[in-house]
Amino acid sequence: MQQTIHNLEVITDPDRLLDWIADQAIRAKPQVPMTKAFIDLFQELIASVHTFGFVPVPFAGSEFLRLTLCKLSEPSNILRGNEGLPILMTDLMQYLLVLERTIELHSFISRFAEVAKLRHLISSVLIRDKIHITSSPVLIQSHDVSINVIVPLELRKQ
Repeated sequence: MQQTIHNLEVITDPDRLLDWIADQAIRAKPQVPMTKAFIDLFQELIASVHTFGFVPVPFAGSEFLRLTLCKLSEPSNILRGNEGLPILMTDLMQYLLVLERTIELHSFISRFAEVAKLRHLISSVLIRDKIHITSSPVLIQSHDVSINVIVPLELRKQ
C-alpha cells in the first residue's frame, strides 16, 4: 500500500501571503524573457509593503520615474517571468504616479493573484474595516497551501 504525505502550508500572515502570491505570479505561465532589474523592481515594491503596509505615493514622482527607468535600463541577467508582469507594472506605476494613490496590501495581493491566474481560487470578503482572504478547496489541493488571512483595509506599520 502506498501512502502519499502532503506538506500543507498554512498561511495566516499577510506578508507571507504577499510573498507567496508574488512568487506564483512570477512563475505562472506563459513565461517571457525579462531582466532581473525588472523583477527586482517588484521586489522593491513588495519590500515597501512589508515595511509600511502599503506602497506609498513617491514624494517626487518625476524623480522616482527617472530612477526607475534608469534602473530598468541597466544591463542585468535575463530571466523569465509571466507575460502579465509588464502590464501589472504599468498599472502600478500609473496608480502611483498619475493617480497619486497608494497601493494597499490587499490590492497588491489581488493584482498578483490575477497575473498568477489564481484570482478565482482565492476569495476576499469585506468585514467592517478588514478584508478576510481565504483559499478555495481547489487551491488547497492544487498548491498544498491553505490561506486564512485578515488584512485591514489600510494597513499601516510603524
